[in-house]
Amino acid sequence: MAEKTGAAELAAYVKRYGTIEEEFLTAAGSFGLAFAEADGAGACYDDAVAVLVASGAQAANEGKSVWTQWKSPACVACMRGVGTETFLTSTACPRQCFFCFNPNQEDYEFFRSHANPIADQLRERHREGAAMSQLAITGGEPLLHLPQVLEFLEVAAQLYPDAYTRLYTSGFGWNDEAQRALADAGLAEVRFSIKMEDDAAAKEEVLAAIASAVGHFDNVMVEMPVMPGDFEAMRDLIVRLDKLGVAGINLLELCFPFHNAEAFAERGYQLKPSPYRVLYDYWYGGGLPIAGSEDTCLALVRFALEAGLSLGVHYCSLENKLTGQVFQQNAPAARAFPGYEMDARDFFLKAVKAFGPAVPMVRRALESAGLADTAEENADYGFIQFPPSALAAVRDDVGDVALGLSIAIVEHDEEGMALRELKVQPIA
Repeated sequence: MAEKTGAAELAAYVKRYGTIEEEFLTAAGSFGLAFAEADGAGACYDDAVAVLVASGAQAANEGKSVWTQWKSPACVACMRGVGTETFLTSTACPRQCFFCFNPNQEDYEFFRSHANPIADQLRERHREGAAMSQLAITGGEPLLHLPQVLEFLEVAAQLYPDAYTRLYTSGFGWNDEAQRALADAGLAEVRFSIKMEDDAAAKEEVLAAIASAVGHFDNVMVEMPVMPGDFEAMRDLIVRLDKLGVAGINLLELCFPFHNAEAFAERGYQLKPSPYRVLYDYWYGGGLPIAGSEDTCLALVRFALEAGLSLGVHYCSLENKLTGQVFQQNAPAARAFPGYEMDARDFFLKAVKAFGPAVPMVRRALESAGLADTAEENADYGFIQFPPSALAAVRDDVGDVALGLSIAIVEHDEEGMALRELKVQPIA
């Protein structure tokens, strides 16, 4: 079969990004945890999500978020990250979770012994004119700072009366007094975490708190990372939560937070071989995904469907957590760069590129379709690029040319904004 026009030039351009990925993987491996063997899991994942959707599940963000029955309104808002903000009480916490990524947070050590003035921070955000529809309180353990939490909720009710408020807690410090105070303050959602490695008594204590909370708040749910292969224990937990009347559970992809590698290795965990579809320096400090966690999460979603459970079971992948950053960087500048369009599914800016001898062919096709003004040419790298919405018109006219999809993000600093190309992949 004859090579497509411009294929060699496209391959040479794409090769640069292969080198970047190799450098990234080498750097990530230096933190002490090995990568699992690549197994083509990306395509398998897409197939698994398609099967779940065909069976009645719902999916968003190109399948990075998959759920049954119900998903918290805060999770819906999280995908764009607009009008939503999380306030940290402190990083102090009585739990010692091996997967905790709080040490990656700025000023972690300081906030282990100092509380954030979260109510004052909310007042300041209001003075700045911030529009808020979702407000979250987290830690560490926020219930170590119950008076500050209650003050925050009081201020939220005054300044943002329509905002949906939620609290993250391990259940430490949960009692009737705290429950009444939080409910009276208007807290809408409580997200409990359960540490599956705890002994039975410790887990029963959290489950008792959850049972007590149901009926006192609009939504009581559980959010926790899922250990690879922990299907049976998680299945039993989900069934019990369903019987308690819990609104839902967020199944998080377990991540390696760039420290505590020995704890992960001794459990036999390895890094997911392709951690991101698009490599970038994301803000989220959760680390890199662990191989096998995603498979267990999807199996639990499938179980919830087949069992006909009433509670919502939501798989939130690491990449799903990164989408809000992409939207916030790209949305304000979506029309500023010729040839690029913002993809409504994952919010990256995307363009189609053709190289070398394919350039004049594509140029003529765009002119013929009246789309010449949407294109941009680059003499240094010998390509022409155009928005993906014009792809059908170009293909109908030019025939068998090699095309690549460019994926980019806008970076902002004090000097303005610039487009950074993150990946180019051949279009089949």
